[in-house]
Amino acid sequence: MALYAPPLSQWLAGQWRLSLLATVCGLLLALPSCQPTQAAHPIRVEGVVKNLTTGKVYLTDAYDSKRVVDSALVTNGHFAFELAADSAFVPFLASIHYPDSTQKDWHYIRHLPYLNASQSQGKTVSATSAFFLGPEGAHITGDLTPASTGFLTIKAGPDNELYQQWMNKGFGYITTRDPAQRPARLHYFKSLVQQHPTSYFLLKGIAQDKENYSKQELADLFALFAPQVQTSGIGRDLRTYFVTRKEASAPYHNLVLADTSQVAHGILNPKAKLNLLVFWASWCGPCRQEIPALKQLYRAFHGNGLQMTSISIDKDVTSWRKALREEQMGWPQVVMAQDQRLQVEQQFSLQAIPVLILTDNVGNEVLKKTGYSEDEMAALQQAIAAGLQ
Repeated sequence: MALYAPPLSQWLAGQWRLSLLATVCGLLLALPSCQPTQAAHPIRVEGVVKNLTTGKVYLTDAYDSKRVVDSALVTNGHFAFELAADSAFVPFLASIHYPDSTQKDWHYIRHLPYLNASQSQGKTVSATSAFFLGPEGAHITGDLTPASTGFLTIKAGPDNELYQQWMNKGFGYITTRDPAQRPARLHYFKSLVQQHPTSYFLLKGIAQDKENYSKQELADLFALFAPQVQTSGIGRDLRTYFVTRKEASAPYHNLVLADTSQVAHGILNPKAKLNLLVFWASWCGPCRQEIPALKQLYRAFHGNGLQMTSISIDKDVTSWRKALREEQMGWPQVVMAQDQRLQVEQQFSLQAIPVLILTDNVGNEVLKKTGYSEDEMAALQQAIAAGLQ
């Protein structure tokens, strides 16, 4: 999964990601402190944009437009957001949305588009609908009239400059088609972090692909960052990952989650020969699409030693319960609490849903698949049939 925002056209096509949530401070790595120093001034995102529609604009997570961080009124093209610069602030990839009555295909919503000066050369113009928002804030200027270039200028600190340099180039992604290139790639990442030890963007890039690093590689990279970056929300998440990470040869933990009656259940049944864990959400289209195939698996194998459990990542429990009434799935249904999200997402390496994990009776992984396709469901059925023989 790429950390970097795709070009503007891809963002307008509505590609979203499952975002990871920040939680408590991990204890594995010895660090100076788990409490970042509070900044004296608020984080300000200000814009002076000609021909911007009067009304409200919204500062959101670039990967999740439903996560509105702040809103502001536009007056004569001017707007400003102010965020508290305290220990709760986590630098992130941001977008600014605004209503446009002519944009019917996208529900009357547009993104402010920014020129990527780093990747634009001559007649080649690169643009993005996102910027990396750090403690420095951001200042946006330009003109949205058709006669203009259509792209705005943004100044948002050194991390946004790094984001523009690396947009769509994959910083932090260690896996390559040629394994012989891995050492050189890792060495280059280390050298870049040494040049920019205060970069939250670089740490986030590494954290996005953390499953493909060894613990030692992650520890070595992490140690190169400045203390204020290590103790940020991104750093706390990574340290928690060290604690909860499941090594390839280790079984999954039998986590306890609540069902529709608020009764706690272990997600693995040690009396079953095989366990099938189904990670889904009511709002996830492919998750709902695969349910008929899951019902077929349940009918075929439930009485022969297969235990199925669906695990919802829904934040809105009401929507989850409504989906359960509509889908009528006959196997156990549980939902993770908000304080369990990071533990579950990290232990099971949930980068996107749906995810199906087939294990033996003690939690050793037999098969894992992400996304929905008929071919993969057929492969899962074969794996279950072989495991129950």
